[in-house]
Amino acid sequence: MKQLWKLLLFPLALQAQVPLDSIVEDTSNMGDTHEATFTYQGQPYSGAATRYHANGQLHILRNFKEGKAVGEWKVLDPEGNTIDTGDDTHKYFTPFFATNIAPEGFEETSPSLTADGKTMVFARHTDWVHKVPFIAHLREGQWHKTQLQFVDTIYNLAISPQGHRIVYSTFEEQGDKEIRKAFFVDKVKDLWSTPREITSLANISAGYFQIMASGRLYFFARQPKIGIYFADPIGDKGYGTPVWLSDAVGLPNSDSFDAFLNPEENKLVVSQAYSQKKFPDRGEIGMYYYEKVGEQWKRIKRLPLGYGWGALITPDRKFVFVRNEDIQYIPLDALNIPW
Repeated sequence: MKQLWKLLLFPLALQAQVPLDSIVEDTSNMGDTHEATFTYQGQPYSGAATRYHANGQLHILRNFKEGKAVGEWKVLDPEGNTIDTGDDTHKYFTPFFATNIAPEGFEETSPSLTADGKTMVFARHTDWVHKVPFIAHLREGQWHKTQLQFVDTIYNLAISPQGHRIVYSTFEEQGDKEIRKAFFVDKVKDLWSTPREITSLANISAGYFQIMASGRLYFFARQPKIGIYFADPIGDKGYGTPVWLSDAVGLPNSDSFDAFLNPEENKLVVSQAYSQKKFPDRGEIGMYYYEKVGEQWKRIKRLPLGYGWGALITPDRKFVFVRNEDIQYIPLDALNIPW
């Protein structure tokens, strides 16, 4: 019988296995709400706790240490293969959509949320460059997903804070040539308009968008150099000429992409990938937190998560990102950034 346990580990008498009703687990620094069967083995805070699927298959194994429910962990698939691992600097997370995950064989990515936290767009795929756009609405505590119909496939997408505009990119191949374009649609009387191309973003590999309340569009592009840009709206034409954000954010010889900014546009999180062998002083690849000091962006810290992208922050302070082929979250407070 499936049972819901929100558990907080506390010192218990030493024994090989503690009754389930005696286990409490400190979730203050963790992102998961557990729904499964648990056993606890070994000395509290230094032994092993195992999490199982409802069908009894081992799903998560975590070793606790230092008086808290943190430490090394790994996630296993139903066949027992390790599909993700972590530790204190790569914290554990949980699926954003809970049990409403993608069908078997599909992955979900590119999350973007309205300001009220009640509408999310995202992409579902088996082919990375030809994804299917979806929209999800939060009603009575449950997310309801439906496919968007204004385009067949996309590369990625974002929705405006008010929920009235979606910007997306596409990827096509013509022989040996890659054709990359960007489009926007507006909501008119509960219907999405015919897509209009953003000609100022043509053939620069624009994508990984964020639309601000002001209408400004932030995005990643590969031309004229790789990194983060922004463009301001110009009426029916969409957006103006792209403007480079910062050399500090768009690190040379890197893929610095999928930036998420706060409403004041003076803080951001960005995914950064580069050769750690060539650039050891940059630290481990991953998601980095920046602050704007005066007119300059300053790199503050790497977030204590595994490599991922698609960062956003919900009104109820969930930090959402893409990892392990799915849209995940962890409480924002667990990351220790002043957002």
